[in-house]
Amino acid sequence: MWNNWLLIIILAILTYISRIAGIEALIGRQVNSRVQMYLNYVPAGAISALVASQLFYIKNGKISLSFPVIVAGIIVAICMKIFKSFLLSVIIGVIAGSLITHFIR
Repeated sequence: MWNNWLLIIILAILTYISRIAGIEALIGRQVNSRVQMYLNYVPAGAISALVASQLFYIKNGKISLSFPVIVAGIIVAICMKIFKSFLLSVIIGVIAGSLITHFIR
C-alpha cells in the first residue's frame, strides 16, 4: 500500500518539476508560430488521451465501450454548452458517471 502512495507522490513531484522546467525555459523567448500552434494543442491532446483510455476496456479478450463513460461524456458536453464552465462540467460528469456506475452494478 505504501509503495503505491510513494510512487504517486514521486510521479506527482516529477510531473510538477517537468512543467515548471518547461515554463521556465520558454519565459521571455520568442517562439516559432508552428511551435506555438503545437503547444496550444497539448492540453486537448492530453485530455483526449485520458478520455480514450477510459472509454475502452478489454473484457473476455474483446475491446468494449464503457457505457458510464459515454453517458458521462455526453452529459459533460451538454453542460459545457449550457454553463460554459469546464470545471463545473467535469464535476457534474464525474458525479453522473459515478451514479450510473453505482446503479448499474
